[in-house]
Amino acid sequence: MAASSPSSVDEGAPLSIFAAASIGALARSQSTWPAWILTAACVAAPFVQIQNAHRLVVAWARYLLWTLLSGAVLLGMILMAYPLFSSQTTTRLSLLEGYGLAIFTVLFLFGRRIWPAPSAVISAALGTMLVACFNPAAPLRANLMIGGAALFAWLATAQGKRSGAGRRSAGEARPLALLAAIGLATLLIAAGMIRLLPWAQVQIEQVTFRRYMAATTHYSIFSTESTLGDIARLKRSPKVVMRVWSARPQKLRGRVFTVFNGTDWRSESAGIVKARDLPTIPDGLGAGSNLEAWLDSIPGRIYLLRGHDAVEVGAPDAVRSKVLQAGFNEGMVLMPGQTILLRIPAASLETDEAGELLPPLFSGSEAYGLINRRTGNIIDPSPPAPQLMQDCLTVPLDTDDRVRNLAAQLARGTGTPDERVQRTLDYLAQECRYSLETGAFHSRQPVAEFLFEKKRGYCQYFASAAAVLLRLEGVPSRYVTGFDVQEDDRQGDHYVVREMDAHAWIEAYVRGRGWLELDPTPEAEHDALHATLGGGWWADASEWFEALMAQLSFRIGAISWGPAWHSLGGVIYEMFRWICVDSPPRTLLFLSILLIFAGFVRRHRHVPAARPAAAIPFLKMDAVPAELSELIHQVDRLWNQKGQARPASHAPLEHLKNIPAHKLTPQLHAASRRIVDCFYRCCFAGDSISPDELRKLRQEFELARTSQSWKRDGDRLDFMPR
Repeated sequence: MAASSPSSVDEGAPLSIFAAASIGALARSQSTWPAWILTAACVAAPFVQIQNAHRLVVAWARYLLWTLLSGAVLLGMILMAYPLFSSQTTTRLSLLEGYGLAIFTVLFLFGRRIWPAPSAVISAALGTMLVACFNPAAPLRANLMIGGAALFAWLATAQGKRSGAGRRSAGEARPLALLAAIGLATLLIAAGMIRLLPWAQVQIEQVTFRRYMAATTHYSIFSTESTLGDIARLKRSPKVVMRVWSARPQKLRGRVFTVFNGTDWRSESAGIVKARDLPTIPDGLGAGSNLEAWLDSIPGRIYLLRGHDAVEVGAPDAVRSKVLQAGFNEGMVLMPGQTILLRIPAASLETDEAGELLPPLFSGSEAYGLINRRTGNIIDPSPPAPQLMQDCLTVPLDTDDRVRNLAAQLARGTGTPDERVQRTLDYLAQECRYSLETGAFHSRQPVAEFLFEKKRGYCQYFASAAAVLLRLEGVPSRYVTGFDVQEDDRQGDHYVVREMDAHAWIEAYVRGRGWLELDPTPEAEHDALHATLGGGWWADASEWFEALMAQLSFRIGAISWGPAWHSLGGVIYEMFRWICVDSPPRTLLFLSILLIFAGFVRRHRHVPAARPAAAIPFLKMDAVPAELSELIHQVDRLWNQKGQARPASHAPLEHLKNIPAHKLTPQLHAASRRIVDCFYRCCFAGDSISPDELRKLRQEFELARTSQSWKRDGDRLDFMPR
């Protein structure tokens, strides 16, 4: 580094203020104190400048800057249009983008002689300000005003320096007037947008929600009320809802319904208790099974659910599952029955008597992990409370007599609840068939119409009919909605769950065994729905890539960002290990991408043109004759043509000594040296150069350029006389 000249200080002061305002905005927006250190560093930038840097550092700094800027713009568009991420994930991504851009802002501010300000420090500072604005509640008005004023001051300073102080004509003052007009127009447009955008945003959000978001962020089957027929739309959609990493496929419960009025099921939570928060897993659990490492790969806090003990997580039959939802599902947490432990990014967690989770709405539960146990189809061995038992035996008073008679017929001759359950399920499988083409139901008794008239339907009708019949037979039953994960859903190392996997089934209570998970819908349903999913190699490749990004999302979400700032090396090592060590195919993929990118950079790298010699602060530039100055420029252009461009920070003589011997002929080297020596005598010694000496130098240089021809030998340029 070196001290800056007074003109450089004048130009750098507005840039330093602009950069400090941007980084300060990031510090205020994200409430992060290390950013204030970077803000303070901007104060020294006008007085200290980096004079030189390796060309690879210069090039890669630009590429990394534009990568971060692209990521910031993309993240901003996602947050504005459709907030896919939880607040915790959004904060982490904003900090990652913001600190990256802030560090580059400071780097480019200290290296204005290497990286031009418009494409470097100004771009990085604008990106930092953009990330700061991701927090709409942050008080950034002062930062925006100070930064804008500093940016216009820099533009005016640069224009004034270009025009020349003390000799600006009326025509040369026009750019400054244009700049002032642009600044005034910008203020007026910004003021109009500030008043107009809040109104326009509400209108656009309402239209967008009605047309798109309502179908993707809300599933009626997970509301507190579910109407028969509302699952039909999902059954035709191949949209991915979640990805599940698990050792076995299981049904994922979303909502449990107990009250039925003939057309609608209603969920009534009872016996709500808080889940137990576990700071850590007790020592010795899951020994030899990497339980602690598995939990560390999932973001959030650990909760032990009601009716379970921590020792169960280490049982040999415990099933571990990681779930990554594509949307929030209105804060729903879908999980299999008899879940013991849950790790989820939620501040608190409650469960009800039916085992249904009640997280805070929009709690950021798009990624979570769980451990459950299954003994056959038993999902809960505990007996229900008397009120729940009563709710699960009640049917509407106006239930069709044909349904009551059918239930009595099915129960006749049976001695145990298991026999009544099996006979009811067999009846539905034999007498009714699965179909999405049910047509309209014309009565207020859709269950009776399904059983005796249409005799065809989909999972909601099978499950509702089974629940009503079993209740009439004296078997407590409840209606459950969620997603049916089957072995056919497996792609690679995980299960891909789609909207068409939305499902309804029942749970029946059998004394002495507990609540049993029962599915009355014919098994052919899943195969029929998934028969048209074959998309060829392109669909398989896209699915593989999306799964890779999903796993990366898990890794990023699981990082503890507080300690990460103090142990950044460990975090980088963990990411490097995941990319390059854990999976050979993943390593090959990233290496291939890196090689392709390196080849692209090599083919398109920019060779900077030689800066004119006037860029070097010589002592007596006014004494240099125009002809000698032109000769120096011709020498610079010749070096540039030979692939030996002179950086602005290198003096001509210093650069000439560093040019390899095989790059210039002896004649060209000697002529260049004489011109440079003459130039130095004129600038530093104050010698007067005669026209005759200048003419001889020009003739010698022209003769040296035209009297040699070049011969290529491999990568080496050799010369030979004509």
